[in-house]
Amino acid sequence: MLVVGRAVISTDHAWERRHRRLRSLERQVAMRPFRIIFALLTLAALALVGCTSRSSTHPTAAPAPPALAGAPTASTTRPATPPAPQPSPHSPDLPAWSTEPRVTAQTDPAAQLTGIRTAEHATFDRVVFQFHGRVPGYDVRYVPAVTQDPSGQPIPLQGRAFLRVVLRHASTSPGPGGGPIPLFVGTITTDFPSLKQVKGAGDFEHYLSFGLGLDHRVAFRILTLTDPSRVVVDVAHSAAPSPPFPGIWDVRTWQQARELQEAVENGHQPWRCGPDTLVTLYAQQVLHVVQPVVRRVDTSTFTVTKPGQGVVATISVTQPFKGRTCGIWVITKVIRS
Repeated sequence: MLVVGRAVISTDHAWERRHRRLRSLERQVAMRPFRIIFALLTLAALALVGCTSRSSTHPTAAPAPPALAGAPTASTTRPATPPAPQPSPHSPDLPAWSTEPRVTAQTDPAAQLTGIRTAEHATFDRVVFQFHGRVPGYDVRYVPAVTQDPSGQPIPLQGRAFLRVVLRHASTSPGPGGGPIPLFVGTITTDFPSLKQVKGAGDFEHYLSFGLGLDHRVAFRILTLTDPSRVVVDVAHSAAPSPPFPGIWDVRTWQQARELQEAVENGHQPWRCGPDTLVTLYAQQVLHVVQPVVRRVDTSTFTVTKPGQGVVATISVTQPFKGRTCGIWVITKVIRS
């Protein structure tokens, strides 16, 4: 029995050992998916750390600042950029105004003048010289009188102040390759506040000269433009009005005086170059003295005597345009005796 019993006991122990190994195997099989998952998670974590360490070696973009109230966002349509403003006549980008001479170097080849235009603006008057070819050099300055090039003869010109404009190298004649026919012929007369007249003064050896007659001496500026080539002369309007015309008889306005001065310089009424005949005519036509005796007191004062009666009037005269070869005279004051 004992043997059998030991055999039985031995068999029971063997069965128990097999049962324990079976349960251990079941637990191992059950834990295998979790180990696999854990291993995969570990590998993923290591990969993430590796990527992070590589990207940190490059600078990253700074975070965008928070949007301000009313500021445009990426989806907001921005307004179109306005066009750049054009410079005004007083813009700092334009040449300064001055009464000093303006001179630039002459250019080659010679440009051909194709036209001259004048215009009145709000604060200045303008003369535009237009050319075929390049923009020529220029010499623009105030002169006592404009003279003809090359003769040197004075040129009759309306106004009380004069700008001489010399364009070099330039001509009214076409160059070797031909060109447009010039549009400017003769004289331009205006009633602008400052600019009164533009007149040609010579076209000699590629020096093209003009005279600008101005109402009074004012500041001017020069602009050069292209497409087409142009030299622009702007003369300012005076801040102060023109002085009253001094004449009281037969010539009473500056416009009348300018027209008469030009006529005299062209050979008409040469007696206007002296005051004696003017005073005599006034005595006959206004004072009704048939045979007046006119005596000079000084350079601008005369007495009128009626034979048998004595002095009947003292008359003052002046020249509205000084420095002329033959400047006209006008009566400014009459005192009757």
